[in-house]
Amino acid sequence: LEDLVAVYKKLVNDMHFPPRNILVAGESAGGNLALALCFQLQRLREPLPGGLILMSPWVDLTKESFECPSWQQNCKDYLTVGLGEACAQAYVRSADARDCLVSPLHAEDHELSALPPKALLIYGSDECLSDQIDEFG
Repeated sequence: LEDLVAVYKKLVNDMHFPPRNILVAGESAGGNLALALCFQLQRLREPLPGGLILMSPWVDLTKESFECPSWQQNCKDYLTVGLGEACAQAYVRSADARDCLVSPLHAEDHELSALPPKALLIYGSDECLSDQIDEFG
C-alpha cells in the first residue's frame, strides 16, 4: 500500500497528472488494494483518483467471511476455502482485519461516501467473493 501511495503521489505531484484523469483498477486482491489506496489517500488528505474499476474485488478478509454461502458453495476452482483463508491470514497478519485498509467492506459510511464518484464494479454471482461483493456494492 505504501508503494501504491508513493507511485500515486509521484503521478500527481511530480508528473502533474490531474487526479480526475486517473483511474485505478484492480481484480480480486488488486481490487482490495485499489480501495485501500483511496482510503489511505483520504486519511492523508490527498486528492483521490477520478474513478475506480473493481473486478471481483476481495473486500472482506475477516475469518467470518469464509463462512458465507458463496465461499462454501462456489469455490470449485483453484481457490479453495483453505487457500483463501491462508492467503487472508498471510496478508492480515497482526493487523485488524476489520480496518478498511485491510477489508474495505468494513469502511465507515463517511469513508465510503468519499470514494471516487465514478466506479465500475464487475463480478459474477457464482464466485467465491460474490456474497461480500453484494454486501459492499
